[in-house]
Amino acid sequence: MCLTTRIASLTTRLIVAMTIVMGGLAAVPSLAAAADPEPTTEPTTWGIAPATKSGPDTRDRFEYIVEPGERYDDHIAIRNLGNTTLTVDLYAADATTATDGAFSVLSRDEESTGSGSWINLRRERVRVPARQTRVVAFSMRVPANAEPGDHAAGILASVTTESDSVGIERRVGTRVYARVAGNVSPGLEISRIEAGHDVGWNPLSLGGATARFSLTNTGNLRISAEVVSESAGLLGLGHTLSAPNRLPELLPGASLEITQELPGALPLGPMRLTVVGTPVESAGQASTEWPIEVTADASYWAWHPGWLTLLVLIVVAVAVTVHWIRRNRQGRDTAPGTPAARTAQVLEPRL
Repeated sequence: MCLTTRIASLTTRLIVAMTIVMGGLAAVPSLAAAADPEPTTEPTTWGIAPATKSGPDTRDRFEYIVEPGERYDDHIAIRNLGNTTLTVDLYAADATTATDGAFSVLSRDEESTGSGSWINLRRERVRVPARQTRVVAFSMRVPANAEPGDHAAGILASVTTESDSVGIERRVGTRVYARVAGNVSPGLEISRIEAGHDVGWNPLSLGGATARFSLTNTGNLRISAEVVSESAGLLGLGHTLSAPNRLPELLPGASLEITQELPGALPLGPMRLTVVGTPVESAGQASTEWPIEVTADASYWAWHPGWLTLLVLIVVAVAVTVHWIRRNRQGRDTAPGTPAARTAQVLEPRL
């Protein structure tokens, strides 16, 4: 068989083999096409807001001035912003100020003993069709022995979903403020002041001080404040101020632990830290009896250990310099040809 015939035969076999392989691949269904698309879960979205009988109004919270023993009626709207029907649980609970200053409402399992227990919802569970709103009536009955001042609660709308056989509750809510008529007395207190100083390793650096303290609402009205810390040594040396810090609203009896930095504060030994708090009215309130600014102070000691070494080095350097200057001056005075040397020669006795 000639070479040309062999090449033609091999070429024919190769074409046939490639045709079989390509045909086999074409016969296998695509994995991507055969796989079922992953189900997409639409996020559940809902909201809650103050309302009238006909629907949501312009309020962003409930605020009442109430009398002991009286009842007050109102409405709340639950809006389903998703595309599926939701079952929403409704409940009211007491509110507190969290450790970070946030407005926090007790969970459903915690017992409410304050204004959260005054609220009675007409319905505690409601089904809301997709893209629709339902309005639920509620009443607030103020106890006859309710203490004067501000009382805070929240009305919550929660939805529970299942994930790996575990129920997950998500909730949204709106605030309810009730001010019981009577003797009101706003107040603030600064306590438990502590000071620290970051001296670093470099004795020539400014360093910085840190102020830590508690701010407590000792009155019966909710209140906010702006606080500033200042540090100074003896005779006011090294006076340094922190940046003003506007704090979130504090409910009556609530406390916040606050830390403020005073960059550039020099460690000058005996120091004095002063904290000044200026009350600020919370949104929607009006009162002419806010307390004047409150202050508290504490003493502390701040010193850089490298400063003693630096002081010793400075003293040694000064002493060496003075000694060198004196010796240099004495050397010039006793050199040949100087007045001091000639005087010594005149006074020298002759033999």
